[in-house]
Amino acid sequence: MHVSRQERMESFDQKHYVRPHLAYSKMKLAEESGKTVWLYGATSYGKTSFINSYFGNRHITYFSANQLQEADLITSEELRGTIVIDDLQTLLCPDICQDIWKAIEKLVMKEDAWLILISRGKIPKWLHGTFIKHRFTVIEEKDLELSDAEIEKLIQKWEVHLTEEQVTALSVSASHNAYFISLTLAHLSKGEEYKTSLLKVVQQQFWDYLELHVYEQWEPQMQDFLLRLSIVERFTVPMARMITGKNDAEYLLRQAMEIGNFLIEHVEGGICENDPASVSYEMRRPLLLSLRRWMYKKYDEERIRTLYCNAGLYYEMNNEPLRALEMYQKGQANDRILCLLAENARIDPGSGHYFELRKFYLALPREDIRKNPDLMCGMSMLNSLLLDQEESEYWYGELKAFARQQTGSLLRYTKSLILYLDIGLPHRGTFDLIEIIKHAGTLLECRKVVLPEFSVTSNLPSMMNGGKDFCEWSKSDVQLARSIGKVVSFVLGKYGKGLVNLALAESFFEKGADRYEVAALLANGRMQADSGGKLEQVFVADGLMAWQSVFDGKLTFAKDRLESFCAPANMSLRWIFCKNFCIIRKS
Repeated sequence: MHVSRQERMESFDQKHYVRPHLAYSKMKLAEESGKTVWLYGATSYGKTSFINSYFGNRHITYFSANQLQEADLITSEELRGTIVIDDLQTLLCPDICQDIWKAIEKLVMKEDAWLILISRGKIPKWLHGTFIKHRFTVIEEKDLELSDAEIEKLIQKWEVHLTEEQVTALSVSASHNAYFISLTLAHLSKGEEYKTSLLKVVQQQFWDYLELHVYEQWEPQMQDFLLRLSIVERFTVPMARMITGKNDAEYLLRQAMEIGNFLIEHVEGGICENDPASVSYEMRRPLLLSLRRWMYKKYDEERIRTLYCNAGLYYEMNNEPLRALEMYQKGQANDRILCLLAENARIDPGSGHYFELRKFYLALPREDIRKNPDLMCGMSMLNSLLLDQEESEYWYGELKAFARQQTGSLLRYTKSLILYLDIGLPHRGTFDLIEIIKHAGTLLECRKVVLPEFSVTSNLPSMMNGGKDFCEWSKSDVQLARSIGKVVSFVLGKYGKGLVNLALAESFFEKGADRYEVAALLANGRMQADSGGKLEQVFVADGLMAWQSVFDGKLTFAKDRLESFCAPANMSLRWIFCKNFCIIRKS
């Protein structure tokens, strides 16, 4: 659609316009060299207004791509001078793009024509070849943002008086967006007071503008796709598929990247970029918030709850329980919340997420907790970690009362949880622990209980100061190793492999014993842990070896030991351990 100069200028408010200097400088250089310009930015950043301001009453040929026909560009041989093609984000159909591409390439190569292409998104794939070949000048969205000095000029044009702090606050809240700033100044010019409530009104008006001039212009499939994704802050392609239920999510995301500059793409470093899970997308804040508002207008409550539950399930499957619970809470999926918290309670505190999920545990109704032995056990352990001994012992008592009412396999399982708490509750220390461990060994040997997973060290590089404080045992380390060493290793299963040797090594090291004897115990303990044991025991061995090397002045060896532990084979888990080691060393 060709627009006359008069039609183009009638909608332009020259009185309340400030030209962005960065965009102007780039446009001036492009005009002098005759280079084709690609001008892009999200809606309301003033792309068309900038063109109107730059050319003023000068003659240009202006087309809007949403009504553009191939014939407009090809058969009009008389086209010359400055040619502007706006709204290129609307050209998503490959067949149409192919025809327009040919026409645009001809215009790019015409010596008597200067071409300016305007879009809400970055250069689309169908135009990449021409872009590289002819080296377009690119004017980005950030070039259209108003600087602080330009915002002050705009304020003067509106004849509004603001303090320096208010100007700064306005710039930040508007993200230097000219339309948002002008909308605010229009209210202030009518005598309204600058305050938070006014900014909220302007925000709502800005969202109304987006709904009418942006979202309503999208295809229904794209509307539905982005509305569903607006429930999360950040997502990957697999996550988008699960939330929206669309197998072509990757294709739709690529389309979304071209129709507007509102998606931020993040590529994880060191991971293959061809893996969809290594690339994540984030909606820009204004779009995200306005889409959520629009979603509550268009969708009923049941549909919205389903979307949140889909997101929660994805997070749960990817071991992100905190985010999963937040989604389930918004989706009012109370059954899923109980199941996830019970599942987390079955994991030892070193590997589980007790502290991170404490607000969800503490918000559970007591009657729901009393129905589930895992939750009672988890509440006892959590409150012990939170130093609330009274509440911890309360849930321990409730678990014992629950056991008295059970029979069969549930009774056996509940007794296992009680024994687990007898051994593992941090606030009980090591009092009477030797007898408890001996009793546990007997029960395990008779197969009367099956102990849950233990974290002996709480992922710290220490046996003596890991899950509990065993420093008192150091006084009788050799005697204890001989008397209950085998029982402890048997009770703890895989977590007990290498434990006795590593505990003795740490005790000897702290007491300044012969370094060769310490090194031999560490090597033996590490070998046992590495062959069928648990990684946390290997971490203890490597941590102690590094400590000993530091004391011996062998800093390079200590560094190499820790770096070898952070091998790629177990990078994600090993990084957690090494991070804990660094924290311990700093403290």
